[in-house]
Amino acid sequence: MSGVPSLTSFVKALQFVILCRLKPVENSHSYTQIRLRDEYLDANVYLPPIWFSEKKVKGTIVVIHGMSAMGNADPRIIIVCEAFARCGYAVISPSFRDIADFCISAETIDRIVETLCAIASDRLLCPKGKVMVFAPSFSAGMSLIASSHPGCADIVESICSVGAYGSVDTVIHDLLTREDFDEYGRLIIMKNFIHHAPGFGDETGEVLCEAILDNGLKRAEAKFPLKLAAVRGPHRRRILRLLGDVDFRRKVWHDILSRSRKVRVLMKELSVVDKLSRLKARVALIHGNNDNVISPEESRSIYLKLQELRVPSSLCITPLIGHGDAQTENGFFRHLFQLVGAFAFFLG
Repeated sequence: MSGVPSLTSFVKALQFVILCRLKPVENSHSYTQIRLRDEYLDANVYLPPIWFSEKKVKGTIVVIHGMSAMGNADPRIIIVCEAFARCGYAVISPSFRDIADFCISAETIDRIVETLCAIASDRLLCPKGKVMVFAPSFSAGMSLIASSHPGCADIVESICSVGAYGSVDTVIHDLLTREDFDEYGRLIIMKNFIHHAPGFGDETGEVLCEAILDNGLKRAEAKFPLKLAAVRGPHRRRILRLLGDVDFRRKVWHDILSRSRKVRVLMKELSVVDKLSRLKARVALIHGNNDNVISPEESRSIYLKLQELRVPSSLCITPLIGHGDAQTENGFFRHLFQLVGAFAFFLG
C-alpha cells in the first residue's frame, strides 16, 4: 500500500462494508440523463440521507456496473450505491447498454471517458468537479484505461477496482483453457469473438447469449437447450464441442487471432497494464483470492505496474469476496480489517 488512510476514511470504509450487508431498498434513488456527444445516457442517482447538508457531501462516486444483463439494476450494484450514499457521497450509476449486452469493445472505453467528463462538468451532480470511480470485473479494467485517458486523468481522484483484469490475453487464455473457471466468463468471450472463426456465424453468438443469460440470471427454466436444438446438426455439434472441448477451444481462438487483425488490435487496446502511464488517481485494487472468472494475479499485475509508475495504489487479495459476491471465511475479522483498509484507501 502507498500511503495510509486517515482514521475518518477507515471509519467510513467500515460503515460502507457493514452497509453492504443490508438488502437493497426499493425506490432509494432518482433518475437523470447524462448528455454525451451523440446520445443521452440514463443513470440512477443516489444521494446521502436528508440530514446531510450539501456542504457535507464528501464527493461524487461514479459506479460502473459489470457485465450483467441487469446492468445498473443489478441488486449487487444497488447495494454498493446505497451504501456509498449512506456514507455521505453522491453516487451516479449510469446504464451502459453495451456492457449489459456483454459486448467487449474499445468504444465502451470511449463512452466511459465521455460519461466521467460529463458528470464531472455537471455542478449539480458533481459540485467539486472531480469524481471517484468504483467498478467490478471487466468494467474495472475498462474504467482504469478510461481514467488514464488525457481527458479524464485530471478529473478522476480515486478508483476502486474489484476483480479487474490486467491483460486481456491472459484472462482469455484462462477462461478458455481452465476447467476450474466459471463458464460465465468463457461464454462471454466466445459470444464476442466466435463470429471471427471459420465455421461459426452470427447465429452462434445468439445461441451462446442464451447460455450466458441462463447462467447470469439463474433462470429456473434454461432457454439455451431450446435455442441450441433449433440449430442444424453440424453447426450444433460444433457449438457443443466449443463448450466441452478445451483443445478445440484453444485451436478456435488461435484461428481467430490468426485471421482477424481487428481482434489483435482490440487485444492491445484493452490491455490495462499497457494503458496506465497517464493515470493520476490513487487506485485501490480488491480481488477475491478464489475468483474463478478472473484470477487475482490480474490485479497483482496491475498493482506492480502502478508501483513501477509511482501511482498511489493498494492491493487487497481477500477470501471475503468471490467474483463480486460476498463470502465468509475463517479469520473473518483479520480479513475484514484488510478489506476495510482497501476501501479506506479509495475513500481517502
